[in-house]
Amino acid sequence: MAKRCCILVLGVHRSGTSALTRVINLLGAALPKNLMPPTPNNNEVGFWEPQNLWLLHDQMLREAGSRWNDWRKLDLGILPPERIVFYKSEIRRLIAEEFNDAPLFVLKDPRICRFVPLYQGILGDMGIDVKYILIHRHPRAVEASLKVRNKMPEACSQLLWLRYVLEAEKTTRNWTRKFLSYEALLTDTERQVEELIDALALTKVESSRATMAEIKSSLRQDLQHQKAVGNVAPTFPWLEVSWLVLEEAMNTGDLRVAALQSIERAFAKAEGIAVSKDYTEASALALMLAGEQAEIGVPGN
Repeated sequence: MAKRCCILVLGVHRSGTSALTRVINLLGAALPKNLMPPTPNNNEVGFWEPQNLWLLHDQMLREAGSRWNDWRKLDLGILPPERIVFYKSEIRRLIAEEFNDAPLFVLKDPRICRFVPLYQGILGDMGIDVKYILIHRHPRAVEASLKVRNKMPEACSQLLWLRYVLEAEKTTRNWTRKFLSYEALLTDTERQVEELIDALALTKVESSRATMAEIKSSLRQDLQHQKAVGNVAPTFPWLEVSWLVLEEAMNTGDLRVAALQSIERAFAKAEGIAVSKDYTEASALALMLAGEQAEIGVPGN
């Protein structure tokens, strides 16, 4: 009997994770039973993620002294062992409840970028294979979206983008994965969908014009409210390098891991210099200032 498979969509908030999850669903992957409802002026057509897992993730982050918009390094190890056991048990129970015995299902909550190894262990114990799609969006577009939706300061959104991107990439190395940008999914849909199918070895339930038409209909460009116009560079050098590396990985299949590792080390060094007790704008700006002193090398340039 073939093993069940979970397609795990990873990406920072406001980077197209919902749109991509719906595409994967239209290609044949099951959605959770209890979906978060659409929200006007936020996500009008749906989040396509399990509401109960979303609530559990928020609870776990709060207990660990964090939350969805906290750009600081997350350490679930501060939780007592019995609480880790509790969250593992609850996540496993909710996955079984939301997806039943679906042979192929898609799971998405941007928060999972922060604790991918937890899910790798749980899904492995359940005998479920996992494949990843890492979707990114231009950091300036994410920054603009978070400013409109959450009034998030630019420095905070930039560090949040960086944290999610670096942790999702690092924890999925040596796993089956595909890099994709939200912009490419919208503007070059057919090619990107075909590449997704090939990269993840997905079986097309219906390889038809009707399926592609439905996918294109779901990817409404009028819902992309904030855009990075032209070749607008991110304001923080670490973001520019990371974004270019991800774009290159999407287009060529080659990832310059050393470049991201260099940024990760610089990020950690800056955190050590600018000890952050909170995730306010002042703390973010202090870390960025410390980051200017943390030199990064970008192999391959």
